[in-house]
Amino acid sequence: MDTIFIEQLLAPATIGITSEEQAQPTTLGINLKLICDLRPASKSDRLTDTIDYAELALQVTNALTSQPFSLLEHAAQTVIDQLFSKFILIQSITIEIDKPGILPNVGRVGI
Repeated sequence: MDTIFIEQLLAPATIGITSEEQAQPTTLGINLKLICDLRPASKSDRLTDTIDYAELALQVTNALTSQPFSLLEHAAQTVIDQLFSKFILIQSITIEIDKPGILPNVGRVGI
């Protein structure tokens, strides 16, 4: 199997437990690793035989802006569900999402 990855995608999301966090979007950092079969694209050299990076990034952003979230865990599952529904080539997904600067003296927290 092959891997497609996106690292350090920045996307807005309304996320958090407190009313202050829910009052305005936060920029989340997202890393994705998708396992898929890229042999058809490697032979055809056609974008239609693979996953378009721009479309992938757009779908992640759409998922994160589709609703408010309390937890990163729920946001991550929403992204995963969106990607599996949009891209049939994906066999598995590894996702990391972080919220930078939300705790004093901590660069970022995440799952």
